[in-house]
Amino acid sequence: MKHFSRVSHIYLLICTVLAQSVACGYTSGNLTYQDDGDFVVITDCAESTIGPVVIPASLPTTSGDKSVIGIAESAFADCVQVTSVAVPYSVLEIGKFAFSYCLSLESISIPHGVTSIEDSTFLGCESLASISIPNSVTTVGDEAFKECTSIIDLTLPGLITEIGESAFSGCTALEGFSIPPTVVTIQNEAFAGCTSLTNIVIPNSVTDLGAVVFWDCTSLESITLPSGLIEIKSGTFYGCSSLTTLSIPSAVTTIGSSAFNGCSSLNSINIPADVTLMGLYTFDNCTSLSSISVDPLNDTYSSLAGVLYNKAQTLLIRCPEGKQGSLSLPSTVETIGDGAFLYSKFLTEILLPKKLLMIGNDSFLRCTSLEDVILPNGLTSIGHAAFSGCSSLTQIAIPDSVAFIGNMVFRDCSALQTVRLPQHITSLGNELFHRCYALETITVPRGVSEIGHFAFQDCTSLGSIYFQGNAPTVYPSSFTNVNSHVYFLDLSSGFTEPYWNGVDSSELESISLTSDHWLSLYAPARGATLTTEVNGVALLLFYALNVDPAVGAGYAFPVPVVQGNQMEISFFGIRSGLTYSVETSESLSGWTTEDVTQSLPDEDGIVTATVSMISKPNQFLHIKVEQY
Repeated sequence: MKHFSRVSHIYLLICTVLAQSVACGYTSGNLTYQDDGDFVVITDCAESTIGPVVIPASLPTTSGDKSVIGIAESAFADCVQVTSVAVPYSVLEIGKFAFSYCLSLESISIPHGVTSIEDSTFLGCESLASISIPNSVTTVGDEAFKECTSIIDLTLPGLITEIGESAFSGCTALEGFSIPPTVVTIQNEAFAGCTSLTNIVIPNSVTDLGAVVFWDCTSLESITLPSGLIEIKSGTFYGCSSLTTLSIPSAVTTIGSSAFNGCSSLNSINIPADVTLMGLYTFDNCTSLSSISVDPLNDTYSSLAGVLYNKAQTLLIRCPEGKQGSLSLPSTVETIGDGAFLYSKFLTEILLPKKLLMIGNDSFLRCTSLEDVILPNGLTSIGHAAFSGCSSLTQIAIPDSVAFIGNMVFRDCSALQTVRLPQHITSLGNELFHRCYALETITVPRGVSEIGHFAFQDCTSLGSIYFQGNAPTVYPSSFTNVNSHVYFLDLSSGFTEPYWNGVDSSELESISLTSDHWLSLYAPARGATLTTEVNGVALLLFYALNVDPAVGAGYAFPVPVVQGNQMEISFFGIRSGLTYSVETSESLSGWTTEDVTQSLPDEDGIVTATVSMISKPNQFLHIKVEQY
């Protein structure tokens, strides 16, 4: 152990001449210090130093003893075996990194003349449990006490005006902390990772609270925010999993992205009247949050049944993750925003309004209890990963009004068995059905020209894929780990038999499709039968006459024409198991086949029926189809 005193010193002298001034460096024991003319500054301590260190108030120089008034930048850095440092009252300044990573440093006293704890002064002093900060200190610099993992309690002096960035971040043992009412600014990450901090009061003097200030303060149960605070910045309370209640001051106008992300014990929250902007992911991973309320005087936001909307309630912004059971959305909603129902794992049913036009990215991501959802006609767009991870969803029918379906929309929908795709999409995106293990069959609409990477990867139950149109562009990964069979129509191009892109394939003749095949190709919803009606017309009639239901009965069904003195109608009429008859009537009642002549099917299966109009110039015709 080395002791220092004014009476006895052995020292080495090194002087450097620079621009007509002389700076002399001395070594005394394990300390190196510099004569700056009127005073002495400690510049280094040997890294081999063990145990306590006492810095004398003065040290000898060639011009006599001089007061030690400073500890230079990094002077004791990495002195990993120093256990304590006694700093004399003569010291007025302690430089940046002065004691950084003194891993064994347990205690230190800071003299009353010091006015600032500089950046990273005690960074990584993991054994530091006791420190006295004098009232003369007005600022605590960036990372000043970062990762001082043994500090349990700390009181800041009453003249402090600023707490620097990451000043106390990673102080995992810090339980209590008192912020004086003189503090105006608390910089970013000031208390991030203080996992033992349970409560804190921020005085009303604070007007600037930085981003990610309390990030991952997992034991923080309560906090009082200053009344004049205008902005809660990004990630301020990210990961504060024990925080149960929080009152947002009425002066707040902005809430940053992820401000409350991961506050899993937060039950409810109220948005004040002056808030005009909230960032993305503000309430993500708030698994206990069941209600978001908004001051009725707010002109930007509103709430209904605890769900956050814009003021007009045309945009659903966020449903709290703690919502349970069934939820019915108001009729005004036109857009479901990005991540609106993200991680809402307790919702089993969501009733969507008829006016809905757009479903955003990640909208229903990992709604693991959602069993069924009915998408309204008029919906035009479904964003990326919109239903990804909805592991209880068993079926979904996408209306033909949808023109865009993003990537990964149904990825990890492990219970999804049936899907009806819309007729007007042009591609199936990357990972669209990735890991949909229960998906059994799917029909690809005629307009699809590309199937993306990993679109059907690991769809291990997918037995049949029916293509309504020509062969799309596919990639080697599109059908990875799929043991399926591709069916395509004889009128399609680009397919090959018996394999197509490594998948078993077969051609289907359009005029001889069985009812099961036809339903797989043309039915508007999975599970439909020939008795299912589309716009009041049974699918049986579409099947019998070989008409695509997506085209519409008004445009595709055969119509009678007048040729001279007779009326005739031609139609497809060779489905097995069906009988076709053409009947006539003058009054839409009393239908009869009398006077109707019906031809045999031609090579394309077309039957023509005629009836004379000479004796009955005003007649109606209809086609009657029956199963036997």
